[in-house]
Amino acid sequence: PNANVNIVVTMGAVKIRPEYVHGEWVPRRVITLAAALDHRLVDGVHGGKLFSHLKIFAEDPAKLDGIAKEP
Repeated sequence: PNANVNIVVTMGAVKIRPEYVHGEWVPRRVITLAAALDHRLVDGVHGGKLFSHLKIFAEDPAKLDGIAKEP
């Protein structure tokens, strides 16, 4: 049952929305991500840190290239 799930992650549809970039409005693809975490497993502080890092990588996926380098 859904009550036994520790984390639920949802992803919305990609939508085109205007965003103000370098002094002008440009169309950008935007997707909504959401998550619900069991508070018994993840403290709010740790969840906030996790999602701040996810935001960094979502804004610039090229940063993921430097993470998992093999020796």
